[in-house]
Amino acid sequence: RRRHTRCSRDWSSDVCSSDLYNFGDEPEYYTNPDITDFDYFGFADVVFIQSDGKIIVGGRSGLYDNDIYGYSVLKRFNTDGSLDESFTSPKFGGSYDGYIRDVGQQSDGKLIVVGHFTSIDGNGQNRIARLNTDGSLDNTFSIVQGFNGNALVCKVLADDCILVGGNFTSYNNSGNSRLLKLNSSGAIDATFAGNASLNGTVHSIAIDGSGAIYAGGHFKIGRAHVW
Repeated sequence: RRRHTRCSRDWSSDVCSSDLYNFGDEPEYYTNPDITDFDYFGFADVVFIQSDGKIIVGGRSGLYDNDIYGYSVLKRFNTDGSLDESFTSPKFGGSYDGYIRDVGQQSDGKLIVVGHFTSIDGNGQNRIARLNTDGSLDNTFSIVQGFNGNALVCKVLADDCILVGGNFTSYNNSGNSRLLKLNSSGAIDATFAGNASLNGTVHSIAIDGSGAIYAGGHFKIGRAHVW
């Protein structure tokens, strides 16, 4: 019933995590549709380690309303596995399509979150958001219309610029398909040659030691590309 654990390098159980956070027990969602926690049928989609060692876990709350997955959840845990009570979990979307797919962190500690969501705490926010270090929505991030399709992966670069991949074909009403580079404030980086260049979904992004960017997915020019 637990949705995350920590293991040693040889994959054995880490004794430091023996008191793991339990992501839920019986299905409370049937009586509380505003639940913002993982429950018995919920699961984690992404785990991200912050620069301070704290652990971000994002996922879904589980079954709600006739077996449709309910609400998305974002939690932060201390390095010992205990819940970080200083982090306020925002509510992403309100349906199966609202869940979180990836998380990154900028140098000031703020979090970049991408996924299938179209709102946060009732405010319109299409598939990308920046959160303050306490988990609240950062309204200074330059989102207007956002993405018109799901954002599946993000990478924060050394200069705090952001790479985003997914199955979108537009960002803020501009024609940028499946892979996009944003500057640190969320505006499009028009100097990036990869913008609008792929004809299929991007599922993964990697950056090597030289700064070269690799993308993998279902685009027809191949299963990987490099810039």
